[in-house]
Amino acid sequence: MRKFEFSEFDEVGEETLQAIGKADRFNSWMYNTIKPWCTGEVLEIGSGAGNISKYFLNDNFKITLTDIRTNYCKPLEDKFSGSNSLTGVLKMDLADPDFENKHRSLLGSFDTVFALNVVEHIENDDLSILNSKKLLKPGGHLIILVPAYDALYNKFDYRLGHYRRYTKSSLS
Repeated sequence: MRKFEFSEFDEVGEETLQAIGKADRFNSWMYNTIKPWCTGEVLEIGSGAGNISKYFLNDNFKITLTDIRTNYCKPLEDKFSGSNSLTGVLKMDLADPDFENKHRSLLGSFDTVFALNVVEHIENDDLSILNSKKLLKPGGHLIILVPAYDALYNKFDYRLGHYRRYTKSSLS
């Protein structure tokens, strides 16, 4: 198991998010790929710089944004403060052992929860997915996108703080 020390400031991750933020066609493709399964109240896990969030807000989805790092939450609030569709920006750690108590008011609140390129950054990915499911209303949709094939794990993955890559069966 790869080990990383959590830091509120993530220089490599922030640089990567800024670069990906300029990849409009890629971000649009990701949004349009998951959009058909997104309904009602939406929660984005790991909103980062808001690269995907902006598409949801532009299409007037009621969405709550989250990130584990405070230094991403405040810029998200500032960036999207004028949107009537933004229902909040929260600091959230999906692998927090006290998750249910800290986020009790959110349990069973969302029709859709999605995490795009997030779960691979979480050491206890099983707990993070279990907690994500707790946020859903009955019949809600959980959408997860992760990098594929652990055999392709490389220095770039490591620098980004990825614990792993997945196969279809390992994600199941």
